[in-house]
Amino acid sequence: MKRLFLLLVALAAISTVQAMSDYNQLGTTLNRPFKVKGGSGVLQFAKAISGVIGFDAEEAEVDTKNGFISQFSEGDGRYKTNMCVWKREDGKKMFVVSYTINETHPITPAGPCSPCHYSKIEKIEDFEILVNTGFRAYLFNEKTSTLEPMPSFPVNVMPAEITEGAFLELPQHGKDIYFVRDGVVYVLKWNGLNFNYVGPRGVGVYIIDPTSPTNVRNAPGGDIVATLDDGDMISVDRCVKGWFHISGNDYQKGDGNDGTLKYTGDKWVHGSVIHAGWNGGATVTLREQPSDNALVLFETEGNDTDESIQIKLFLDMHGKWAKVRLNNGKEGWIETENLCGNSLTNCC
Repeated sequence: MKRLFLLLVALAAISTVQAMSDYNQLGTTLNRPFKVKGGSGVLQFAKAISGVIGFDAEEAEVDTKNGFISQFSEGDGRYKTNMCVWKREDGKKMFVVSYTINETHPITPAGPCSPCHYSKIEKIEDFEILVNTGFRAYLFNEKTSTLEPMPSFPVNVMPAEITEGAFLELPQHGKDIYFVRDGVVYVLKWNGLNFNYVGPRGVGVYIIDPTSPTNVRNAPGGDIVATLDDGDMISVDRCVKGWFHISGNDYQKGDGNDGTLKYTGDKWVHGSVIHAGWNGGATVTLREQPSDNALVLFETEGNDTDESIQIKLFLDMHGKWAKVRLNNGKEGWIETENLCGNSLTNCC
């Protein structure tokens, strides 16, 4: 962790503008070959680039069986990295590293928060600035024992929401990558040599449960495999008899801190405990069927103060459509793009 400490101390002295320049520098530093010693596993690969990202094997979660490494540390900021190895159909190994570094800074008492936030912030003791984040992919050259940087990330189409300045949660189990942004899951599906972008999946929701913690089950009505708290934000992508499937492995804690719902196979929560608001006062349109051409059953302007049109229950899901029951008793299908799955704001 000594390298990491020195790196964070150095970063703490730069401004936000300088931080972006530093990111470009680190990106350039990662875009070079790295000599690997002692084997061709994820641990050897991680050690090869440790001088750049500050990797410490003693403090990391190392899963050599699945070719996965995760490291998270806190101090004057937060440092997080994932690393993963894919065995390609052509016999080559591909190695991906994803990292993010945040600084913590003190702040004076604040005034009113943005209009997108539900409450006024009276005092903030400190705040974090993202100073460095990104991901890189390499192919391992067995003849030279070298990790060689790929000219671009190996995906057929990179969605605009995922840039090299993003953090990717790499899979400890399975081969596909799920990128979560604003409650929407973007799926990069492994095809044996690289990834295919198969489009966004899921809708952001958050947990509202008077009996919290909420049970997460391995099947609709199945065994309990994890729990979630009130305000935790997740993404769901389909429904079976009132049970909603959690897409990806990510969730965000209600207090704003990132977290990871550990892989447990399939993960399901009941529709009675998930909730979402209207996206910045979006028009509330309930249709008879999940179609743009279906009969409109009810339509009005969304309003944070109008409890009668808030969602009482999620009933079903079909692609970009969700079937809901409002507090006023009306039921119908709504477009999920009009929903806000953030428990801290109204997404305006």
